[in-house]
Amino acid sequence: MKKNIALLLITAMLAGTLTACGSKQEAPAASESETTVPEAQETPADKDEEESTEEPIVIRIGHAQNEEGDWQKGLEVFKEQVETLSEGEMKVEIYANEVLGAEVDNITAIQQGTCEGVLSGDTMSNWTPYAALVAMPYAVNSLDDLITIASSEEVGGVIEQQIVENVKLHPIGFFIRSARNLTTNKKVESMDDLKGMKVRVPNNNLHLAMWNAFGASATPLAWSETFSALQNGTVDAQENPYANIISANIPEVQKYLIKTEHVYSWIYVLIGEEFWQSLTEEQQEIINTAAEEMEKFQWDYLKDMVAEQEATLQDQIEFVEVDKAPFIEVAKRVLEEQLEPEIYDLYLKMIDMNK
Repeated sequence: MKKNIALLLITAMLAGTLTACGSKQEAPAASESETTVPEAQETPADKDEEESTEEPIVIRIGHAQNEEGDWQKGLEVFKEQVETLSEGEMKVEIYANEVLGAEVDNITAIQQGTCEGVLSGDTMSNWTPYAALVAMPYAVNSLDDLITIASSEEVGGVIEQQIVENVKLHPIGFFIRSARNLTTNKKVESMDDLKGMKVRVPNNNLHLAMWNAFGASATPLAWSETFSALQNGTVDAQENPYANIISANIPEVQKYLIKTEHVYSWIYVLIGEEFWQSLTEEQQEIINTAAEEMEKFQWDYLKDMVAEQEATLQDQIEFVEVDKAPFIEVAKRVLEEQLEPEIYDLYLKMIDMNK
């Protein structure tokens, strides 16, 4: 009997011990569950979600044409490519009609870090004389020659390097421009007819010197102010490619288009050099790829549009042919006087590169 009681007691104790061990085995499981909860919150999906909330890199680009111009259309291709290739990590905002300020103001804003991009050409000669080469009088004979020269390392590459170093802007591409022609309210058939005429020109020394040498009174003025200045008589004439003449509705305030065809030029699409250096190599590659597509589009678009633009203008304004020989001789003399020797050498190289 005593043995049976003792056996029962031992059995009960063993059962209690087993029950207690079972409880202890469950405790670590509960504890492990508690410690792994915070780790479960740091999942890749959560990290992706955090990254997706970051603000995109914004590239604001200003230019002087209106929303229907070829610059705007080219920039729209750039915008689409950048935003697609970057999967939304970069965003391009385009501001036409000098909304971000006149060209010089826009450049200054980029240098100060309050803007990212601008379209500019020979206006940059205010910072570097090499920029004047993008609009050399009678140096280029056709749009195809212009593309060859601007794309070359011998000329275009030198100009771009000088812009980076002296203007602190980074060229990502360039747009071609049809020949510049003079518009007036007075019929001009020879250089003598320009005497005393106030001609709006871009704000650079070469244009000022050349038009003054032609006998006109060269007047630098922001493009956004030109229409009203022509309208109220502050200036008498202006000179620009067909695209700008159309986009600014110049035939509404001018009677004649004088076919001087004095400059075939190009204009750079630029972003701040400091901004460019802040981008990763991958982001820079995206911009370069997008810029190539932008260039191809604008070049083809402009070539197709030149004949159409001329036909459009012929219905709106009277065309006047003029003997270019006297203009060419004066322009060469001005260039030799105005350009530094190394820049004049590049000008001569441009002439040699024409087909």
